[in-house]
Amino acid sequence: MNVGDDAQFTDLDQANSMGIQGSNNSTQVRIKLGSNGGRLTSNNGEVYLGAC
Repeated sequence: MNVGDDAQFTDLDQANSMGIQGSNNSTQVRIKLGSNGGRLTSNNGEVYLGAC
């Protein structure tokens, strides 16, 4: 797994849950699927699927 400069895994204080969030802004995260694949983005509660 490769993790970018501003991403971190975090404890959500919720049973059976794992969080991934931006270090600079905890309301944002983007997961890229493959080098030429799409992405899953969450920004302040809104979730988006898109192309890179």
